[in-house]
Amino acid sequence: WKQDFSIFGLTYIRSIVSNGIDRYYAISGPGGNLSLSGRLFILDEFCNVISEYNYWEEDSLRIKINSMEILDDGLIMAGYIDQGVPLSGIYIMKTDFNGEIIWRKDDGDYDLNNRVSHLNSVCVLPDSDFLFCGYRDMPPVKARIYRTDSIGDTLWTTFQDSIIYSSLLAYDESTFYAFGFTRDYYRGYGVLTKLNEDGVILNQYSLFTTLTDQKVSSRMIKTNDDNILIIYNAQEGEIHKVTPEGEVMWSRAYLDNGDSGYTDYIPINDKKVFQLNNGDYVFGATINRLSLYPDLVLLRVDEEGNVSSSDYQIPPADHNLFNYPNPFNPSTTVTFLIKTDAEIELAIYNLRGQRVKTLVRDHYSKGSHSINWDGTNIDNCSVSSGIYLIKLIIDNSTVITSKGLLIK
Repeated sequence: WKQDFSIFGLTYIRSIVSNGIDRYYAISGPGGNLSLSGRLFILDEFCNVISEYNYWEEDSLRIKINSMEILDDGLIMAGYIDQGVPLSGIYIMKTDFNGEIIWRKDDGDYDLNNRVSHLNSVCVLPDSDFLFCGYRDMPPVKARIYRTDSIGDTLWTTFQDSIIYSSLLAYDESTFYAFGFTRDYYRGYGVLTKLNEDGVILNQYSLFTTLTDQKVSSRMIKTNDDNILIIYNAQEGEIHKVTPEGEVMWSRAYLDNGDSGYTDYIPINDKKVFQLNNGDYVFGATINRLSLYPDLVLLRVDEEGNVSSSDYQIPPADHNLFNYPNPFNPSTTVTFLIKTDAEIELAIYNLRGQRVKTLVRDHYSKGSHSINWDGTNIDNCSVSSGIYLIKLIIDNSTVITSKGLLIK
């Protein structure tokens, strides 16, 4: 499927998360159409909008959200209250899956010497605590990294002068990283900061000098080989791989600016870089950004950051598999698409990997086909509520899996 978000007006989708089954949660703003800033759009598995929640108008606070993560029992969001300088302040909140606010916290500190007015990123820690980073974008420029417990109460805070942090990484249970840029209003450089679980700075590494725009956003991931990938939307859409000790292993710039400045970039408002099992990286980018309708593309590069093809776009999959409705009770229709005639086996498994039922095992012609599963096992007895894996095997080799949620 493809959803045209232009119906939301001239705004930005800042973050999108999913439960991996049947729901997507997209948050808009800040930027573009201010009336659509701070709105949560709840979408089904086909990306159709089911409902929305308007935080911009919550208690007339004008809330803007920059980052969001999905939890077992809801969503955690980080942003700021836009009340105009100097009254703007950081804002975090937890909601349920319908967008209803469970709890919320603001800075509460209107001392201008310590005031931090924006939050850029939220990171969920293994013990259910949260890590946040933010900054104050007016003299004196000040960065803040802080940790809260599961209900938003602050456990520790680390302030730093003249830095704007834009991304966080929980490397392990006791080691965290923050990445951002110095802010001297002329030229800055990247800073990778290593902290322990109590917020004590263990080391700082200066990276990537002579950046002219210190507000660029960034994201980090821990790579399969236990190093760190940093990606940000500077002039040429850059990614860099560094060791945990801040040594740059390689740097790559992918997009051509031409002669008109920031025409292309990697739009990183929230997590938009992934590493595949084979080590390749996939991330999104925008080209022709200054046009009214810029082109969105995906890039896939190898472990060394090299593009294997001049074609940025990843070709569509040859096959497809989904079920509807999902969640379901008591039955669901499984639909699969194959591009050539093939021997097909379609079966249901539980999360322990045990086969529950074989739906079909036959030769099918190319095209789309649908099979009903009535929620029973091989003995035609109803199965219990839970998540089930739907597995499609094509010509005894290609395997495609999707998930279905049975609710009684």
